[in-house]
Amino acid sequence: MFNVSSAFAITDRFTISASNRELYVMSKCGGTLPPAGAVPVTNCSGNSSHAFAYLGGGYGTGSPPANGGHCELAVFPVLGYRRLIRSGFLLEWEPVGDCNACTASGGRCRYVANTTEFACLCSDGTLQTSICDGKHKRRLTLTVTLSILASLAFICLAWVIYRQKEKFRSCFWRDYSPDRSNEEEILRKCESFAPQRYRYSELKKITKSFKEKLGEGGYGVVYKGSLPDSRMVAVKLLKVSKGNGSKRALVYEYMPNGSLEKYIYSEKAIAWEMLLKIAVGIARGLEYLHQGCNTRIIHFDIKPHNILLDNEFCPKISDFGLAKLCLLNGSILSTAEARGTIGFIAPEVFSRAFGAVSTKSDVYSYGMMLLEMVRGKTNMKIIADNSSDTFFPYWLYDHLVKDIQTCQIAYGAEEIARKLTSVGLCCIQLAPENRPSMSRVIEMLERSANELEMPSKPFLYSALQSTNASSITSIISDQIVVKA
Repeated sequence: MFNVSSAFAITDRFTISASNRELYVMSKCGGTLPPAGAVPVTNCSGNSSHAFAYLGGGYGTGSPPANGGHCELAVFPVLGYRRLIRSGFLLEWEPVGDCNACTASGGRCRYVANTTEFACLCSDGTLQTSICDGKHKRRLTLTVTLSILASLAFICLAWVIYRQKEKFRSCFWRDYSPDRSNEEEILRKCESFAPQRYRYSELKKITKSFKEKLGEGGYGVVYKGSLPDSRMVAVKLLKVSKGNGSKRALVYEYMPNGSLEKYIYSEKAIAWEMLLKIAVGIARGLEYLHQGCNTRIIHFDIKPHNILLDNEFCPKISDFGLAKLCLLNGSILSTAEARGTIGFIAPEVFSRAFGAVSTKSDVYSYGMMLLEMVRGKTNMKIIADNSSDTFFPYWLYDHLVKDIQTCQIAYGAEEIARKLTSVGLCCIQLAPENRPSMSRVIEMLERSANELEMPSKPFLYSALQSTNASSITSIISDQIVVKA
């Protein structure tokens, strides 16, 4: 431990803000007991150094913990309570001189050399003690005006050149490369960030001639492989080849724990806390697809089978074969056909009478997946399967209203089960506008179950006043109702 306050004594321009809190580190405490509120600082071998941490009040305004002089104290500022040192700490700038007057006169506020003496930098490069005179102001105005005009001319010229290049490029590809694939264009735009490309012979070596098959989907077969640097990968050999007959494949990070499906539909044990962690991870992934990309991505096939788990059970969303792009300035997407997996498809994907297809369609699928996670983890599946014509979310809603404890959930896991059930029911509301965004879903999952409002019952039979209402009801009842 050493004092770093001298790092800020070079100048008087910064001060440590009182908005920080004081974090005391008490070391060499010997066998004495720490003061109330202190927590031990431990590593893998335990608190062998007899060090403790104590979070005090505002920086410079609090008082150190009472320890009777038995511990060595060190204090440093932290910003916030949850993140502590990771968030750093806040410095405040101490202004000098009349900067507003300097700026109004056409100057820019500066310091003289490496001192704290104020100076006003004028447009001719001279330093004044307070403000610039009128001549400097007029010269500055002229300089700024010419700079703006030159910038506008440059922007217009750049736009014209860009449009001409785009026009030429469009004509070139249309006339000379009509069969060039979209992925080639995507890889070209990635430049230095482009994914690694492999020859078919290299893939055979990586997978040992496609020896170990991991699974098979609608778009191809997945094999296990190993890169030259010993990293494990999954190679998906696509069924659809290029126009010239050459094969295509995708190389993914290998997920040793497989899909979420085998953990919620089998006897494999997984703790409720881990199930909640997985649910939050999936929600963050969907939030990124919906809000974090330059173009929104709607997955359209969120289900347990498409959630892969790494060696630490961190979830990864996979299989974007049905995904669609949607511009950020328009959250509604037009699709020509229903897409997804029965039981997880949002009603509006079947019929636009239920609403417009948007990112809320993924929210519906996510909600159904949460309910399936609860169903598979408890004996609800056995009970629900005995109800031949009951739509499972209806059944789950009615039992949640009565008491979820009747489903024999182990003590200590009841809150997580309630939380997943409540959030899942909120996500599968019939009208898309009544469903929460994925950002809202994350907030709900991070709150206590007792703080969540009871969701509305997710009615699937809507009182639509139209001629095709009966046909819509028929579609939903035929393809989504869970039967034993």
